[in-house]
This record gives sequence, C-alpha cells and structure tokens, in this order.
Amino acid sequence: MNFDSEAVKSESRRSDLEGRFRVKPRDMSALGPNSRVVAYLPGLRTILHRLRATSATPSSLYTSPHLHSLTLSLLPTLTPQEAEITGVSANPLLPLPGAMAPVSPLSQETTPTTIESSPPVLSSVSETEQGVVECLVQQCPPSLQTGFMDLFPGVSVKKGDLLVITLCEKTANDMTSWSRTVGEEREQVMQHFIETAKEICARLSSAGLWADFIDPYSGRAFYSPHSNVVLQETDERFRYLGFDVRDLGCCRSIAHPTFGCHSFVGTIFTDSSIHSPTIQSILHL
Repeated sequence: MNFDSEAVKSESRRSDLEGRFRVKPRDMSALGPNSRVVAYLPGLRTILHRLRATSATPSSLYTSPHLHSLTLSLLPTLTPQEAEITGVSANPLLPLPGAMAPVSPLSQETTPTTIESSPPVLSSVSETEQGVVECLVQQCPPSLQTGFMDLFPGVSVKKGDLLVITLCEKTANDMTSWSRTVGEEREQVMQHFIETAKEICARLSSAGLWADFIDPYSGRAFYSPHSNVVLQETDERFRYLGFDVRDLGCCRSIAHPTFGCHSFVGTIFTDSSIHSPTIQSILHL
C-alpha cells in the first residue's frame, strides 16, 4: 500500500488533518527497507516548543566536531614557564589561577523534573495559530547520496545509510508571489525551521548519530565546514524526494503535492535508521 497517497488522497481527510493538526505515523516496523514514513504535525513553532520541552540535550550545546576543534585551536595557550611567571593557567579551558574555571551550569546539581510537572508546553503558543507541517522521513535514493554528501565535507556515511528528513509547512500565502506579507511570513517560517532543525540535530547527536541541515538562507550545510556546494529549494533532486519543481518562466518554485506553492520546505540529513527510537520520537511529537 502506498502510504503517501493514502495519507493525502481524500479532501475530507486533508481537512481533518488541518483541523486536528496531527496524524500518528504508521507503525514503522511494517515498512520495508526502502520505505518512507510521513506524519502530519503542528506548525514549526509548536514543534519547536515541544522539542525543547522534551529534550535532554539543548541545541545550544550541539556544535559540529569541526567547529569544536577550530574553537580550541584558536584559544591562546601559555608555556609552563609563562604560566608560572604570570600566575595564569597554561590550559585555556582552565583560565583562573590554580588551574580552575567558572562552574558550568551543567555541572551544578539540579533537581530532575518531569514533563508532567513542567509548565504547559504551549503556554505561549496557540495551536490554532499554527499551520500543518508534513514531516517526511525517507532513505536517500542511492543515486543522489554522493551529490548530497558533497554538502558535508569531511563527513562519511555508508552507502544506503543516509536519511533525508523534509519538514514542509503549509503557508498562508503563495510563496511564488511577492509582497511584504509574503516576505514576512517566509522570514518567520525560515527562522522557525532553523531553530527546529537545530533541536532535531541535537536530539540525534545525543543518540550518537550524525545530523546536519541546510540553511535556507544560503543553501549550505549549517554545521559542516564551508563548502561551495549548495542545495537550493528549487533543486531538481527534490523531485525524487516527493516534491514538484515548477518552471514559472521568470523563476522556479518548489511545490508540495497537497499544499502546492503555499509551502516552505526545509531539509535535514542524518545517518540514523528510519526505525530508530529517536526518529520515532520526532514523528510522534
């Protein structure tokens, strides 16, 4: 059975999805090795709040290993002789006299909390103000993996193990038109995607997985070292990921099978399995 067509084939079902903002994804244990799974979730801003409320690894703590090593290499270091004369630690990570450092908030003893005892996740977000987001998780077609991996210099993923996550939010405006209102909505959705993608990457990283996403402003990988390779939202390869790329004469536009051009598409890449508990937790937000 084609899960994609089943999820969107009837207008009444689509209306129901948009009214309730949620559809539980199909049990992934029944999917074949080359399958995809789709879930309809609340708007990106609501997803962001839920991710932050249920995440043990804040996105602010997740950086690319390349960025981490670069940061350490830029820190000044002293020889033992210089440290003895100045009284400053030779270790740049322990800058205070006596080879000490300020207490990190993470090292302080904290009282565990549970989601049930925390304030409501949506205390500052109204569900009714948000759109519908299609979260499509699929294995990258083998013919596209090499080209996609050029986006991430220094990263190696075994052939067939690359997973593509697309978050497509239904927008109020047609994104092929241009006005101040369209520009403001696009800017807002792009910012929400970036923050949401950072949280998803942090969650995958905390599970020992690699993850990165495409910055919608530049078309380049967000965490990986700079590369001249870009992935624009109108790239022809999106046709193989379930989207349509339309030639409008003066420009090109990506279109969703259901939302049409009333949509924004953001892309995340990871070496996670489609069946992993981390992916399931994201699909069931």
